[in-house]
Amino acid sequence: MQIDDDSRKSVSTAEELERIGEATAVFERELEHLILGSFAGGARIEGTWEFTSDVDVIPEWTIDITRHSNGDVDSVTFIDE
Repeated sequence: MQIDDDSRKSVSTAEELERIGEATAVFERELEHLILGSFAGGARIEGTWEFTSDVDVIPEWTIDITRHSNGDVDSVTFIDE
């Protein structure tokens, strides 16, 4: 049985898309955990964050985090149990 190049490309593309999808899902879960845990710990979360690297192949990133409140709560106090 002969497999043409286009078939191999579509298989590897499908596998790559699945891998990227899984990596993105992990990233989203870890980011949510980081933001919610940091907020619960009292960290200032809202703002613009700049990330740079000395390595040329790593892109620079700007991340904007905006809080969307559910009501008129100006401050939140967490009580350790």
